[in-house]
Amino acid sequence: MSIRRPPIVVTLLLVLLAGATSASGDSGWVLWRETTDVITGGTVTTEWKILRAYEQAAECFADRKQGMAGQESLAAATSTKQAEVRFFDEKLTTRYAEAGGRTRRIVIERFLCLPGTLDPRGPKAK
Repeated sequence: MSIRRPPIVVTLLLVLLAGATSASGDSGWVLWRETTDVITGGTVTTEWKILRAYEQAAECFADRKQGMAGQESLAAATSTKQAEVRFFDEKLTTRYAEAGGRTRRIVIERFLCLPGTLDPRGPKAK
């Protein structure tokens, strides 16, 4: 499912996450991957995927930290002329270029641990 998300929603989500990290809910914790795909010409899509569920917040954040270290290593090892991969500000960014060097697509991935009661995709349609 692809959803358009303005930057204010992402900021609000981070504020909610900061307040929720000290809470210990009975619903557990979920590690999410957010993938934002920006195609030259203005098309932007965002997709959320559940990667794993945990009983404790500490387990989720430990896996997130380990996964981000792996992403940083991947970024250093996989850049080419047509696909520049960078890890910055806890996000993996891949820039795809045409033969002439012009950017044609950017894919940004980030990983979030959220309480099981929060769904970053928003409310479900009825």
